[in-house]
Amino acid sequence: MEQTTKQTTKLGSKNWIGISLFAALGSVAWCMENDFLNLFIDRTISTNPLVISLIISASAITAALTTMLVGIYLDRAGKRVRFMSWGYVIWGFVIMAFALINVKGISKAFGVSESTAVIACIVLVTLMDCIMTFFGSASNDAAFNAWVTDITNPTNRGKVEGALGIFGFLGVSLVFMFDFLGGITYNHYFDAAGNEVSNYVEGGTVVHGNWTLFFILIGVLVLLAGLIGRFFVKDAPQLKPNPDSRMNKMLYGFRWSVVKQNKKLYTTLLGSSLLGIAGMTSAPYLLIYMERTLGFKDYIIPYGILSIVSVAFGFLFGMYADRKGKKLRFILPGMLVYIIGCVIMFFGTTKQFASNAIFVFCAGSMVNGFGSAMIANVFGAKVRDYTPPDRVGLFQGVRMVFNIMIPMCIGPVITALINNINKANTIGYDAAGNAIFNYSSSMFLFGAVLVLLVLIPLGMLKKFEAKETVLTPAAPPSGE
Repeated sequence: MEQTTKQTTKLGSKNWIGISLFAALGSVAWCMENDFLNLFIDRTISTNPLVISLIISASAITAALTTMLVGIYLDRAGKRVRFMSWGYVIWGFVIMAFALINVKGISKAFGVSESTAVIACIVLVTLMDCIMTFFGSASNDAAFNAWVTDITNPTNRGKVEGALGIFGFLGVSLVFMFDFLGGITYNHYFDAAGNEVSNYVEGGTVVHGNWTLFFILIGVLVLLAGLIGRFFVKDAPQLKPNPDSRMNKMLYGFRWSVVKQNKKLYTTLLGSSLLGIAGMTSAPYLLIYMERTLGFKDYIIPYGILSIVSVAFGFLFGMYADRKGKKLRFILPGMLVYIIGCVIMFFGTTKQFASNAIFVFCAGSMVNGFGSAMIANVFGAKVRDYTPPDRVGLFQGVRMVFNIMIPMCIGPVITALINNINKANTIGYDAAGNAIFNYSSSMFLFGAVLVLLVLIPLGMLKKFEAKETVLTPAAPPSGE
């Protein structure tokens, strides 16, 4: 049973510096992978959403497997910081390697057609993304997340979850700022007469953005996080090597006996996974949706403003939830807010709002973000609370399967398949004859329907808590 706790454990300035550095600059890398890598594929390789969903799925599977393997070793070694720092350094170098992937460059270097070079680039991006994900998951998802769990407790985890959201947003903002101020990644389209147009036209040309500079800038930032952050963080004093954590326990967290012993943890992870699936029906495609479907190329400022508001809300909500306790009660209101946001975003592209589509969309996205923050904050804090303290590393892989692999393998594919089936979403063809797709706002309705499934684990968790309340004896009167 969750108790309301007034006294909050302080983390200390060095821990907060470490959290800010590794969260913010780790978020820079994840933003590149989750948002801008999709733009890179769409703008320079292929506009087919199935390509994006394929690469996302491969990356998600890699992330889950990596976190399980590294998590086991982290518990056995009793070390987190070493993997955090050096992992970030290598992660940065791998990101810079994406600068070498170029359709025309591969076509010229190997004397193949551009269509063949496109296939080669898809394969290369998939492989490189998996390698990048390996080091990112090892250093961030496994080591950093385990370290955060080690140094926090139920009195400050809601606050830390909110802070992680803020620092993560700052990292994302940094990436968008690079792109907005320098126009680094934008395509420029010209018709046959040399006039600049909004999209590719038959007989025209495309000038791609400076993705080489973009990947180098991002890689350097991530690399610096590992080099500088090492001087501010230390492994938690209570962390000890666990010789019982071995590779033959890679699937430890998926044993039925373990699931039964940790019902609340797995039920919470199920809820988090369902929220993730709902979000991933649209998340990988949002920037492309704003640029191509809504026809709004200068989306950085409104998108940045709504992100600031949403993240600030998440931080304040985390502190409020910590103070009030009984966090499960916030999930149902969060679901309602989430669904309202989805409905607003759906109507943003209807004829009634055509002239203000981007503003309607941003308003809906902000409301949706509020709901998502409420649900995710509760589930995130609960997962840390329910994770056995001597098995933190072992359960990081389980967390990745539920929070990353399942949502990223299911959500994007739903939208990609439905988008490709509906021929009305094909708006033209590029120079190689490949279809150019718009993204339908119906993907937001998919998210609204899917998030209702969170009611199932929520009901189970409430039953667990009710049973604990019955079994917990009342405290004796004062003075006895």
